[in-house]
Amino acid sequence: MNNASLISRYGEAVTVDGVATKAYFEDSKKSIYMQSSQSKSSALHTAFDVEVIHTVKEIGVNSVLVLKGQNFGVIETMPVYTHGKLSYVETVAFKDDFINDITIKQQSLHLKGVNLPNVSIATPITAKARIKTVKSYEHLQLALRVDKVPTHTIVLKYITGITVTDLIEWGARKFEVLSIENINEKNTLLIIDCIEVL
Repeated sequence: MNNASLISRYGEAVTVDGVATKAYFEDSKKSIYMQSSQSKSSALHTAFDVEVIHTVKEIGVNSVLVLKGQNFGVIETMPVYTHGKLSYVETVAFKDDFINDITIKQQSLHLKGVNLPNVSIATPITAKARIKTVKSYEHLQLALRVDKVPTHTIVLKYITGITVTDLIEWGARKFEVLSIENINEKNTLLIIDCIEVL
C-alpha cells in the first residue's frame, strides 16, 4: 500500500493527549505484534486487547489515546519513512481497562542455618490488572513446556520488582507466580502466568 492510498483511508477519529486527529486501523497486524518471542502460547495476544494504528501525527510512548471511545496506552511507536521523509507513524496500543484490584506480596528467601529457609515479606504492592482464565486448549499447549500449568493470566502496567517467588491476591483468591513477561522489553506491560492456590 503506498502512502497516498494509506492517507486516503484515514477515517477513524482518535484523540492523542487530548488533541483530535485521524487514524487508519491496521487490523491485520494485531496478532502479529503480540506473538510471544518466547512462544509460551500461540494465543498470548488474547490476554488483552490491542490496536495497531497509523497516524500522520507522531505519538509518544507516554501518550494517552482514546480510540473508539475507550482509553488506550502505548506499547511502542515506529515512524515509517519514505525517501527520507516521515510518511506515517505506526503505533501499537493496548486497551487500558485494568479494573481488578490486586495485591502483590513480595517474598525474599534467605537461608538461616543449614537449608532452613527464612521467608521475609516486603511491603505489599497494589495495582490494577486484567485477569483472564486460561482456556483449556492453552492448558494443553503450556503443559508441554512447564511443570506447573497456569490457571490464570494477569496483565498489568509495568512495575519493577515482581519475581516468581511472589504471591498475588485478588480479593480472597491467591495466585502463585509461574512466569513473568515484559512485553517486547518495553517496560509498558507485564503478562504474568499464575496458578490459583486453592
